[in-house]
Amino acid sequence: MTISKIKVANKIAKLTKQIEGFDFDNPANIKANADYTKTLLNITDLSETEINTFLNTSDKISPMFSARNELEQLQTTIDSELMKCEHKYVVTNTKSLISPAGFHPESLVFMQTEIAIHTDSLDNIPASNVDLYGHELTRAII
Repeated sequence: MTISKIKVANKIAKLTKQIEGFDFDNPANIKANADYTKTLLNITDLSETEINTFLNTSDKISPMFSARNELEQLQTTIDSELMKCEHKYVVTNTKSLISPAGFHPESLVFMQTEIAIHTDSLDNIPASNVDLYGHELTRAII
């Protein structure tokens, strides 16, 4: 089954335009992003006043770095094989399923695994020389 990646490609185009011309290698930009990230990591230690000040004075630099990170994640989605799960279970050789950037987990689109057995019953799963993991795919729990 072919999974449409058009929305992901459109988001990539939008983010590419958004960060176009931004100097990610500029030491001042790198330091501002590091300071922003450090503050976010310690935000629980800040008072309400300090948090409000931080949020009101945040510059545009860190969002540019975030946009670049999102762009990289979306590009990984474009470059990867995906699988759409339309049965009750998928049995894989991985302990968890990875929902790719640009897709909500409820869409039941995941990164393709080396082994993926799509089934409505866990009875009669073939024997394997690798560990297999059954993932129940009900929209209510994902």
